[in-house]
Amino acid sequence: MRPLFATAIAAATILVAPAIGQDADQTPEDVVYALFDAMRSGDGEAARDLIHQPETSPLNRMQADGQFRQNKFQGWTEWIDGQEDGDADEQIFEVRSNVFGNLATVWAPFTIHYKGELRGCGVNMFTLGKLEGEWKIIAGIDTQADTPCETFESDYIANHSTNDKILFE
Repeated sequence: MRPLFATAIAAATILVAPAIGQDADQTPEDVVYALFDAMRSGDGEAARDLIHQPETSPLNRMQADGQFRQNKFQGWTEWIDGQEDGDADEQIFEVRSNVFGNLATVWAPFTIHYKGELRGCGVNMFTLGKLEGEWKIIAGIDTQADTPCETFESDYIANHSTNDKILFE
């Protein structure tokens, strides 16, 4: 009787496992969209689940004045934990990715509203690795635009083509 029970438990685990972790067909872009969904909902734990090692993975900023600021994802995800649902709303658009085997980059221009007020805009760039069958963010960097954020999205779209998306499988 025990072997039958163990087999039933194992089968149930296999059937349920994809619903618990990432979707097997999830793309690097999907992971980045999910990261900002987690931020919007104030769910730092969901964000941490998408990052390979939040305590050591870099999240840096190239400042408009040319200064380079180093940080880690851990501080950002802890900040997310303190936000209410909808406080921080970073919208990404014209997302592009390059994939080669188990390595990917995702380029994601953004605008960010904080508590309803437009607070910034620019470009995020993430490096992802496919680790144990799941895409995980292993590094991130952003830079702020030096143009008016009110028109950043439309200006960016007008001046950048999305037809140059490169995928290698």
